[in-house]
Amino acid sequence: MTSNIVEFPLLNPWQHFTIYGTHNRYIVVAMNKSRSKCRILKIDRMDQKELNIIEDQHEYSHGELRQLLGTIEVSNSRVGGFSKTIHCHGIIGFIKFLEGYYMIVITRRSQVARIGYHRIYKIEETAMLSITNEDIRKVHPDETKYLRALQNLDLTNGFYFSYTYDLTHTLQYNLMEQNNVNSDSLNENFCWGTRYQPTSKYVWNEYLHESIRSQVHPRWLLFIVHGVILQYNLNVFCRSIYLTLICRRSQKFSGTRFLKRGGNCKGFVANEVETEHILHDASLSSLGKSHFTSYVQLRGSVPAFWSQDPKQVPKPPIAS
Repeated sequence: MTSNIVEFPLLNPWQHFTIYGTHNRYIVVAMNKSRSKCRILKIDRMDQKELNIIEDQHEYSHGELRQLLGTIEVSNSRVGGFSKTIHCHGIIGFIKFLEGYYMIVITRRSQVARIGYHRIYKIEETAMLSITNEDIRKVHPDETKYLRALQNLDLTNGFYFSYTYDLTHTLQYNLMEQNNVNSDSLNENFCWGTRYQPTSKYVWNEYLHESIRSQVHPRWLLFIVHGVILQYNLNVFCRSIYLTLICRRSQKFSGTRFLKRGGNCKGFVANEVETEHILHDASLSSLGKSHFTSYVQLRGSVPAFWSQDPKQVPKPPIAS
């Protein structure tokens, strides 16, 4: 092995997704921001019990992709057809109930903040696609109940993501990782696309990644955080300054305050939130040349075992 291989941090290069459907499979086409490079996932629809995904290892140009899709359309014209199912901005993950797997995707987003040249988005709308083909689906009477419970979760309320910035880590950590790659090392042989591990307790969709984590490259995994992200542009002595607030909620011991308090046997506490205040010069977009300052606070419940019987609620006497 050579000693001049460098880890270059890269999160998710794919920002535009189009899902096509055939009788036997879903074809997920992912494109980069400029739509000049494409990758493909093939998801089997003929197995109700397991999720089978094949990642095409070839990177297609736009012309090659059109030619490939044309070939697939011709080959499926007599066996169920070939059609565009949905356009989306990312795959949140996969979940299984009693009738097979479902794929949850982001269909609408809005930009809420920028940190240097990194854009941060808020989820505005989602959709859920059933993977299993209707011809082989075995109907279960309780499936609707579980689907309704999942649909009651509002994914448009406080869920954020970024393709190029790791929202699960603090600014200090992200800057340290970036500074490990200096400009001189980029002229040598280096490993492009190494992805650093996120802080798992702030990855809200960690469970939704379990079924695909071993089947696809990590560049397909989009990390979603739950909390609040706000940004304001301030004018300080005729200088534009961005004030950014990032609040990350932990998903390890989450729940309402009445049901979750104290800590659990794994060391996680209830209502844990990491709050980060960031100030940076808005006149420069480069993280390496601009000026930043960050202040991080961590709060949570008292790390002690706590329980409460909901049936033993005292009833105060009614006084006239």
